[in-house]
Amino acid sequence: MGECKWSEVTNASRLRRELVEKATKLPFYQGEPIRTILFARELQAQDDGECWTPRDVLEQLIG
Repeated sequence: MGECKWSEVTNASRLRRELVEKATKLPFYQGEPIRTILFARELQAQDDGECWTPRDVLEQLIG
């Protein structure tokens, strides 16, 4: 489950919790583990989850 924010993310942990809450309410959710990924223009601070900026995406594409 991913979420994109075209702004500076100042509280990635809060966004990740909200994303998990939304995912568990989906009609097809059956208790599987949920992997969250945040895509943001900028990150104020890295949290313990997976967060990607445009630079990270380009680095993966270019190699």
